[in-house]
Amino acid sequence: MLFNLNQLGIFTDMMKEGFIYVDKDFRIKLYNKRAKEIFGIDKSMGIGHPAGSIKNGDIVIIGDNCLGKDDGSLIPESLRKIGIWDNNIQSKDLFMGVGLLRMTVYNLYINITIKMRALKSSSH
Repeated sequence: MLFNLNQLGIFTDMMKEGFIYVDKDFRIKLYNKRAKEIFGIDKSMGIGHPAGSIKNGDIVIIGDNCLGKDDGSLIPESLRKIGIWDNNIQSKDLFMGVGLLRMTVYNLYINITIKMRALKSSSH
């Protein structure tokens, strides 16, 4: 079956799901708009930002052999900042995850934490 990738791209961009076409040599030949959103590969967002910073919408990939030990004291609740809401993850776990930084989630988490600390200290 022969098909034109440009024509196929027009069709796949109408899909709600992310679509990635990989050829027999494992090269990505086509991906639709939704796949670009999921994986953060939208060129219209610019070429990026300076190294050492993380911005809203960045994809975050974490591999950790002991959560909280040599990673700047990362705690399981911190993973919520990148959309990982798994209550089964514990400190000292071996952990691998992929998430998307959402500043609204991060700000909500910080605001709740600050309010909880304020409530806790005022009750003593």
